[in-house]
Amino acid sequence: SCYVGASILEYEKIRSQALTALKRSNPIDWIRKHHNNVVEKQKELNDEMARLKNEMRNLWNQLSPGERVWGPICGLNILVFGLWRVPSLRLYMLRYFASNPANPKMSVYWSMFFSTFSHYSLFHLFANMYVLHSFSSVCRSMGTEQFMTMYLSAGVISSFASYAFKIGTSTPGFSLGASGAIMAVIAYVCTQFP
Repeated sequence: SCYVGASILEYEKIRSQALTALKRSNPIDWIRKHHNNVVEKQKELNDEMARLKNEMRNLWNQLSPGERVWGPICGLNILVFGLWRVPSLRLYMLRYFASNPANPKMSVYWSMFFSTFSHYSLFHLFANMYVLHSFSSVCRSMGTEQFMTMYLSAGVISSFASYAFKIGTSTPGFSLGASGAIMAVIAYVCTQFP
């Protein structure tokens, strides 16, 4: 009974202190204060996001036209390279991102396009992206849209040439990489700026 009585007295003492503190403070002021803190934090976050967006826009605007084209192409190639490393996606990648006319389950038309962004080895990816970056300054002379059109159509044409060669020589195997498209860019640079 001593312990129960002491517990009740302590409870009542703490309860009265809490009620007194609550009566002294206005709960609406507390809510407003914390709401204002949340609003201020949200405003700070929005300001920081706007600053980062502005910095990214400024960095993008400082790039040359060739670098503006090279960046997304390189990013897409790196993404596809990473997808090749996921074992559960290997069958999907072989179907759509590697061209082989001998595979009946493969999407022949899409793979001719998508294989342009596909690299199986890191060295192959690095070499192709390095060479593309070196020759991407040609965007200034021909325009971004024309460069992309030439690059993508050259990738499809080189995949088609690979199909024709494999069918003509009865050689099975997969083809992938941006090498054909990059060779077209190099050929353009060599003919236009000998």
